[in-house]
Amino acid sequence: LTSCTQRLLKTLSTDISNYITTGCFGGTNLAYTTDAGLSWTEIDLSTYSFSNTCIINDYTLVDQSGNKKLIVACRDESSIEIGL
Repeated sequence: LTSCTQRLLKTLSTDISNYITTGCFGGTNLAYTTDAGLSWTEIDLSTYSFSNTCIINDYTLVDQSGNKKLIVACRDESSIEIGL
């Protein structure tokens, strides 16, 4: 995972042991796992096709009736939803 000076680490409240995400506050890189850290998917939001270089302000994992999502709040007040 990308190194950074301030790292955010969050879990899905309904499945804290499997769904984990980490990213750099003020950066563009984040990663998530759906299998308790056995494998990770890394995303560079500066190359994400639906983003104008999202600088991470915060993010959360949500479960909407079985549809798990990572919602990223960007510094410019936009947001990105990523299905897991």
